[in-house]
Amino acid sequence: MTPSHTTSGTGIVSSSSSNGRGVQDIVHPNTNVSPIGVDTVRIHVEDFDVGDAAEFTIKEQSDYSTGETESVPLWRKSDGTVNTGNRAILNTSLAQVTVQSIDFMSVQSTLPKLLHGDNVRPVSTPAGIRQALEELEEHLSSEEINCSLNSQPLARVDLCRNVRTDTPLPDLEPFLKRLDAPYLQPRDNGHDGIKWVSGQGGPSSEREITLYNKSEEAGLSAPRIQRLEYRLQRERTVNSKLGGHANADVTTEYLSQDLSSARSAFREIVKELFPDPPGGSDPAGGKEPNGGGSSCGGEKQITSSQIRQLLGKIRSEHGENCHALNRTIWPLLLAIHPDPDHLADALERAAASKDGPARGKYQVRQKTREARRHAQVLNGQLSTAGEHLGQLRSKLLTRQAS
Repeated sequence: MTPSHTTSGTGIVSSSSSNGRGVQDIVHPNTNVSPIGVDTVRIHVEDFDVGDAAEFTIKEQSDYSTGETESVPLWRKSDGTVNTGNRAILNTSLAQVTVQSIDFMSVQSTLPKLLHGDNVRPVSTPAGIRQALEELEEHLSSEEINCSLNSQPLARVDLCRNVRTDTPLPDLEPFLKRLDAPYLQPRDNGHDGIKWVSGQGGPSSEREITLYNKSEEAGLSAPRIQRLEYRLQRERTVNSKLGGHANADVTTEYLSQDLSSARSAFREIVKELFPDPPGGSDPAGGKEPNGGGSSCGGEKQITSSQIRQLLGKIRSEHGENCHALNRTIWPLLLAIHPDPDHLADALERAAASKDGPARGKYQVRQKTREARRHAQVLNGQLSTAGEHLGQLRSKLLTRQAS
């Protein structure tokens, strides 16, 4: 089966390769964010039929104490006999299916991939959810698995949003690791990222939040596209966060009708995870008290991307063999020092002493004169850790039509 080509009325972009997409296909060109939407879901299905040609792998499991094989009925074949085993697994390019008993099947799939071949842009409308589920039913049928996915319980829902940042993610990581969210522990993650998990993490975690470099992960030509994913990995967690309480009945039909609770859950985790911006203004609407969960200080921070720009500018002015790194250190010293005039004066006096080099006083004077103009430009670009995270938070909370 090939991915669908549909109009934007369902919130779906037409099929194309990830690395060939322009920024406008990944984030909105004005806001630099995508809609909040759904990525991966896991669906529990009770009523299903498996054809004889289905290519399941049946797994067996032995009791460690007795050595006896533990088997349960899995499905009835066309001749009336029953396939048995501990479980049966079928992995395709579009779904991971596990039959655990004759009346319990788990189907996991990445909905955007069903619609346009990749998961770069989330499915952000009820119409898109419905179409993705229809595509998934057709795919399962092509694999000799017949079932209805209407009104089936959801055991996992991954919510996500893409944002394009001014600062590369590695420059934000030191600040992100200092965030302090209740019941969530920070961990390193691949693709220049970090994740926060509940419990011990992994499959046993009820919730997992991950922020990573989507440009790198998906091979996108557009730089600095980051993704925040909020993974609800247990049925009771899905019910609690999307339905309001653990005994709610959040099903595929629920998502197919309205995604407002999904968007609200995503915004709530952003507010829980990221500190409030200075002044308490909330881009999602209203005012909030200051003092969110962060230990980030108010000192100005220099990022690697800013140093890289400065290196490039100095090399363009003075040539490739100009000791650019040495020349770059001077503006950095003046930019980060609380009293650059005092620093320049101290350096000049030290260089003029007997411990300084010949003509050291004049060398310092020349270097500081050259460095001041770069330092002034750089100083105007510096932000505190809180300001860096506040900009990211603001984008993640931006209200935008699907």
